[in-house]
Amino acid sequence: RLQRPYSDRRIEVRIALSPEDVTLAIRDEGPGFNPAALADPWSGENQDRPCGRGVSLMKSFMDDVRYNAAGNEVTLTKRRA
Repeated sequence: RLQRPYSDRRIEVRIALSPEDVTLAIRDEGPGFNPAALADPWSGENQDRPCGRGVSLMKSFMDDVRYNAAGNEVTLTKRRA
């Protein structure tokens, strides 16, 4: 994070709030990734890893998690119960 090009990258956060839901869109300037290619963080060989659970946690707590085609933007939606 202290070395270029990482230290020069910025993130963009957009929030849309309504009486029915809240939507957050978070985008960075990085190349993105393929979320379908992520390993299951809860499987045996991955449980001891110190990272990799963020996507699973987002899917657990949010009603909708979508990525753009480049994989550098995630849109999270939580609906009112």
